[in-house]
Amino acid sequence: MNICIQEPYELSGEPFKHQIFDFTVQGIDYWSYFSLSAESLSNEQLESILQSCGIQLQLAAYQFKFDRRDNMVSENYYEIPVKPELNIAGVKLLGLTISEIFKLHHELTGAKQYYAFALNQKLSRFYKRIAAQYSVQAGFRVESEIGPDGLGHLIQKE
Repeated sequence: MNICIQEPYELSGEPFKHQIFDFTVQGIDYWSYFSLSAESLSNEQLESILQSCGIQLQLAAYQFKFDRRDNMVSENYYEIPVKPELNIAGVKLLGLTISEIFKLHHELTGAKQYYAFALNQKLSRFYKRIAAQYSVQAGFRVESEIGPDGLGHLIQKE
């Protein structure tokens, strides 16, 4: 497993910075990033999240997203592969890697709250499986299936 941490940099001309983590699992390159809520969300958006999902986000909360690097390069964000690319061991390694990235990000920033929104139920179930398997040993508590569509996940450091 290879995890490469890049310095935060501007993405797509947006006026705030993201912390980027690159990693590879079974030869597939992934790209994950954290964006600080205070920089990426307006007060109205924070209030909307509270109203629709019941999540009171801290200003120091980070939104987490990840995708295959080829999706990011082609700008076909979060496109699901036609056929599964990872075997069972690869899926487990992907979950473990994401867990390790959360621990590393927490060590670097001291962040205590994270959130993620899946694009669909299949991805949301994957997030929930990762959380169930790795969150406790990583020292995080996860609430899944948040919001009217059940696609929200709140991750908090214990």
